Amino acid sequence: MGNRKRKAERWQHNHAAINNQPYIMMRQDLLSSPHFYSLSGNAQKVFNYLAGQYRGGNNGNLSCPKSAAELLNMTQLTMRRALKELEDAEFLIVSRQGGKNQCSLYALTCFRIDDCGHDLPSTSRAPDDWKRRHYELSPAPALKPH
Repeated sequence: MGNRKRKAERWQHNHAAINNQPYIMMRQDLLSSPHFYSLSGNAQKVFNYLAGQYRGGNNGNLSCPKSAAELLNMTQLTMRRALKELEDAEFLIVSRQGGKNQCSLYALTCFRIDDCGHDLPSTSRAPDDWKRRHYELSPAPALKPH
């Protein structure tokens, strides 16, 4: 079992960049979900910004400071609304509430939550809260009796 883990770590290290640029793989069930596409464009932009910070071991330590609003071509109010929309749709969780001289930290629910010094417990797999919410809003159709 240890050998398999070492091989996986070696593969991740060797394939951590394409053309010397870091990348992130997005899950097909997320990208094909109508729930994801029902988000506003600004919320999707903020989601991609946070996903771009994810490095495989820091979910829960993702930040979206006020200075990111200018980078994303939106006002700070619009960015706060987009973060609120993502939180309401359960695509992200606040892992540490910001305050005086501290920015809020976030965790994306489509990746497992890592133990990196925040208030959330770490998980072994992705919580996928957005899926539960999606199926609560539009449950799967009932099967026809034979």
